[in-house]
Amino acid sequence: MNKSEQDMDWLNNKKLEVKQKHHYIWANYMKHWSTNGRDIYYTKKKEGIALDSIKSVAVEKYFYRVNTLTEKHVYLIEKLIAMSNDMELKKHHEKVLKSYLDTQKMYKYYTSLDVKSEYGDKLFNAAKNNSIEDRHSQLERDALSVSNKLRNLDVNTLKNIDQMTDFLLFLGHQLTRTKAFKETFIKSFAKNCDPQIAELMEESWWFISFLYGTNLGKSLCINRGYCYQSILENNTSIPFITADAPVVNIHPRPNMGTSPLKHETEYFYPLSPTKAYFIGWSDRFVNSTSLVNESFVKEVNKKWLRVLIFILFQTRLKY
Repeated sequence: MNKSEQDMDWLNNKKLEVKQKHHYIWANYMKHWSTNGRDIYYTKKKEGIALDSIKSVAVEKYFYRVNTLTEKHVYLIEKLIAMSNDMELKKHHEKVLKSYLDTQKMYKYYTSLDVKSEYGDKLFNAAKNNSIEDRHSQLERDALSVSNKLRNLDVNTLKNIDQMTDFLLFLGHQLTRTKAFKETFIKSFAKNCDPQIAELMEESWWFISFLYGTNLGKSLCINRGYCYQSILENNTSIPFITADAPVVNIHPRPNMGTSPLKHETEYFYPLSPTKAYFIGWSDRFVNSTSLVNESFVKEVNKKWLRVLIFILFQTRLKY
């Protein structure tokens, strides 16, 4: 292969293709609510139920696009990193932040050269639009086999530290990566803090959401030995539904206007219309499989009434 052919090979490399549509809900996950593996029913933002391709649901163009970080953005991110008591996490986040800032400096230098390079343009464009999406894709791949085992009621998986670590890291990010979480979190900051901070947070959310997801995922991993975990089996006539924020805290907290305390967390994650994963501090479910009744299914399904999009199974819900 001569140099010209090598250059063309690099330019046609799929890794350099810009990913425009960023899913904040795993497409493979949504397939479990599909009857044909391609399409799903979901509620529309206004009213009614629609049928569309999985590729078109819970997706937004450039949702995870990397934006330029100014000194103010970096200051805010560093303050958020410093809030953690975990030195290992702090070092991890600082390392990741440095890597993005180094890439940002390289891009600034590259543009200052005023040299046109199709390969250079593609390389930086891919880094800007694909890097966060690719990191979420890796978390999804790591959690795939565990998710399938849980759907198959493999209770031994709950005791496997290595496998559950992959799954819980994914679960932490699945809570913080969604559009609903972003809007709720930033809205809360705008209401209770300086609106300028909320604006900085929105502009650097691509980094902050990953920071929070990593923190939550590690917290779940550390505390899993103290929590109850269960695979919930739903044999009722009412299927579990899911939403564009599929991880929900089902603890009956007395004050929903404040952040939950450790003992007020009971995370529920539907795996399919008939299976779900539970992790929490209460003994509501045992460390095994648990059959749930119709009352419970109704209870958890109603938790998503405040979410914009519900993913339904064959649209047959009996209440």
